[in-house]
Amino acid sequence: PGELRDVLRIDIEEELLRLEAERRVYCLRNFVSAVETVPILVHPDPDPDAVSSAFAVRALLERTADSMPIVTRRAITRPENRRMTELLGIRVVEVGHDELLAFDRIVAVDTQPGDLCVPGGPELAIIDHHPFEACRSAILHDVRPHLGSTATMLTQYFRAMDEQRVGKVLATALLFGIKTDTDGLTRKVTPEDVEAYAFLQERADMEVLSRLERPAYPVDAARAFGAALHRLCQQDDVVVAFAGELTPEASHILADLADFCLGIETATWALAAGFVADEL
Repeated sequence: PGELRDVLRIDIEEELLRLEAERRVYCLRNFVSAVETVPILVHPDPDPDAVSSAFAVRALLERTADSMPIVTRRAITRPENRRMTELLGIRVVEVGHDELLAFDRIVAVDTQPGDLCVPGGPELAIIDHHPFEACRSAILHDVRPHLGSTATMLTQYFRAMDEQRVGKVLATALLFGIKTDTDGLTRKVTPEDVEAYAFLQERADMEVLSRLERPAYPVDAARAFGAALHRLCQQDDVVVAFAGELTPEASHILADLADFCLGIETATWALAAGFVADEL
């Protein structure tokens, strides 16, 4: 009897979660149904979790790129993130604040845009895994800070509605989103993230995924990376790498450079620096 109760409890909990996901999708469809153009807003310089989740929202609602464009207020800079949009055919458009205020409704994904929560501003539907921020313009919210990624939430939506619609491209995008935000299931990960990850891994294009994970550097950025390592300084557990002059397009190597330096034996702290447009 005890085992039977446990089985029934698990089945009921799973069914309730599925029904709740269905309800959220139904509300989201109603939110966009009467409006011809509803942009999907992601945070500035969006990462794979934001881009893949926005891409999934559009697929879930069966809308076109013209009727639901993916927009951001600052374009993608990191090369692996740009490569993701190129290889998977996902277009992300840079827009201004005033352009966003002109829309009637916006779906905000992996972000909670407080500056759009103003009288007369657009109505918002928010899907995010960051800590909740109250917004009076939000008609809908699905905010779950305990999850490791927003891509996990979108995977749950699809599994509740019709998991057969998760094709190779979408699965690859969402898997990359979960993988990057949880650092390969090693950071802030929940059983829900693991379950979504396993589901997507069976459907993703692993060859494309491996190409997404490899950083792509222009020649000048690669040389700056090498020069910084050549000039490396270490004192006790602190490592400092200076990359010299960098173009704005190459400035993203500083994060990778700092990560690399943390792998040096005895290093606990790493600092990577360079001059970008005459600023340190």
